[in-house]
Amino acid sequence: MTTSAILDSLQRSIDHRLDISRQQGQALRQVTVPTPMTRAVPANRTPAVTARRSEPTITFRLVDELAAQLPPAKYALPNTGTGAIDFFEVAKYKGGMRVRRLFGAPRDWRRETMNLRMQYFAIKHILEDVPNAIKLFGDTFKVCSKCGSPLSNGKSLAAKLGPDCRKAFARWI
Repeated sequence: MTTSAILDSLQRSIDHRLDISRQQGQALRQVTVPTPMTRAVPANRTPAVTARRSEPTITFRLVDELAAQLPPAKYALPNTGTGAIDFFEVAKYKGGMRVRRLFGAPRDWRRETMNLRMQYFAIKHILEDVPNAIKLFGDTFKVCSKCGSPLSNGKSLAAKLGPDCRKAFARWI
């Protein structure tokens, strides 16, 4: 085969593939239902309706404002997807309040920076039930959620906070 014959064969093959792609694209456009509230799906399948959320634009300022409502401490939330427990730390960081995900155990934490969206949702979930977020942390590690000291007396074990740190959480417990 000559070079021109090979090039012609390649061109025909490319043209054929483009024609198939165009035909498939036209067929897909003909059987989809494009509306703002649904995803485009073939007509033989029921379109999934996705409700638009009225989420605010998530900014550093918004995360700071939400995190400022919480005392700097460590919190635990149940992960409904995996059944595990996720640990978070709300702390002052570079001039603002931030949330970081924690891995490991007290005095040996590995901290993971989270994007703003994840921080926003972690704070929202913690704020929904602060006492349980504190108690879950205390039940898991038997240390104070705020300062990390071991919980030793009855009141501390019941509140999952040390005596001095309970004052910071007086609003919730």
